[in-house]
Amino acid sequence: MKRTELICETLDRDSFTDITDPVNRWLSRDKADGLVHLFLPHTTAALVISDRMDTVTKDTRMIFARLFPQRDAYVHAWPNSDAHIKSIFAAVR
Repeated sequence: MKRTELICETLDRDSFTDITDPVNRWLSRDKADGLVHLFLPHTTAALVISDRMDTVTKDTRMIFARLFPQRDAYVHAWPNSDAHIKSIFAAVR
C-alpha cells in the first residue's frame, strides 16, 4: 500500500480544481495494478467526476449560485453555510 498527499490550492470561494493530471502523474510512477482511494478531509469540498469543459463549470457555478446564494436565511448561520449545501449536492448523483 502506498500513500501520498495531494495539496491543491483553490483560487476563490467556489473553485473547481481539476486533479486529473496530478493523480495520473502519481499513478504513472508505479505501474502495479490496484485501487486508488481519494479522500477530501473538508466538509465543504466534494469530489466530482465530470467533463473537463469550462462551460460545464460555468453552468454549475451559475446554477449553484442561483439555488444556494452565499447570503440567505440559513439555520447554520456561518459565512460558509451555502458551501456545505453545495458540497452535498455536488457529491450526489
